[in-house]
Amino acid sequence: MAEEKIINVEWLTDRYEDDIVKAYKSMALNLLSSELSVFGLDDLDKSLVLTDKLKYVNKIITKPRSNDSNFSIGATIAAFSRYAGPFIIPPDLIDYIREEIQSQEELDRYLSIYPSDEERYEKGKELFEELIKADYPTQAAYMLCGAAYIECGWNVNQFNKAEAAGGGVGGTGGWSGCGEGLFGLTFWRQKQELIKKLNLNNKRIDVYEYNLNTRVLNTNKTVSVTIPIEENLYKPATASNRRTGCLFQCKTDIWVELMKVYIESLGKGTGDDKTTYEYLMYKEEPLGSRDPNDDDHKLLYSGYLFKAGNGYKKEFDSMKKCVEKYKKTHERMYGGVNNPNFKSKNGFVDQILVAYLLSLYVNDVPIPEINLDDIIKF
Repeated sequence: MAEEKIINVEWLTDRYEDDIVKAYKSMALNLLSSELSVFGLDDLDKSLVLTDKLKYVNKIITKPRSNDSNFSIGATIAAFSRYAGPFIIPPDLIDYIREEIQSQEELDRYLSIYPSDEERYEKGKELFEELIKADYPTQAAYMLCGAAYIECGWNVNQFNKAEAAGGGVGGTGGWSGCGEGLFGLTFWRQKQELIKKLNLNNKRIDVYEYNLNTRVLNTNKTVSVTIPIEENLYKPATASNRRTGCLFQCKTDIWVELMKVYIESLGKGTGDDKTTYEYLMYKEEPLGSRDPNDDDHKLLYSGYLFKAGNGYKKEFDSMKKCVEKYKKTHERMYGGVNNPNFKSKNGFVDQILVAYLLSLYVNDVPIPEINLDDIIKF
């Protein structure tokens, strides 16, 4: 029998390979722990308890505050194979959200209008992908998707029917003035300017056909038209009108271009050192800081204020002022003696939460597991 030899190895460099192997083993053990949690294995006392409610204890995917999450094994695998990053909400803004939503009843008011089915989420994902193609950073793409959902429910072909029928006030009546599309583009002067910048009046594009009688847009049928800059010619493309069309009939890619040109045209808010577009194009990895006025935060404020109040300074206190102004306006419009129980919502919080939910879907988290449990706790 050969004599056993003891060999001593001296490592001249850090043992990176060993660290990697240990990391993979740790991941495997954590996944196994998540799988065992199906049977109620509690990480605290290690006792096996059968329960009628499934709860995962996941140490790989953490919550915004670095605690264990409740992602299932399938959701964990999806998260590691994702093609887009997560939507990062800074911890101080999570505190702000929790201050605004302090009860299940309050949360339910927000959730009542949020996406819940695959068809709606697919529309949001399509918009997100178009925004990424337009070179927006991931954070900005999610935030703008949140804004668009609150405005049009991710239906880029939305338009204000009451205004289009002539019921609008202050220049919002008729096809030329009514709110249209992805971000509720209103007023003929603004529409005319964007049409010119994209040269839509000099080239034909395919738009969806509109039926004036049924007031229904046929997304299965397109018409090749120009979008005119003459107000009297601005009317929907129909089976009988195959020359000109309206912006609400345009497809998602055109609306992303329209929004980008619109945002690029916005000046600086009072006291800002950058334009809204420049703030949105901040491409560094979000650090999850608590500085309410760093560039990570200003990107998020800009994604809200570009439509709600671009003149406001892109800082936390200014954003809050804009939020409160809109809350009071909505309470005056929709509340009062006729609706005393009406309570307005926080538009910034609304937008942030929808952006977060969409980010989970974009990263292939199953719809039953898409929720706000990691953000809002009671």
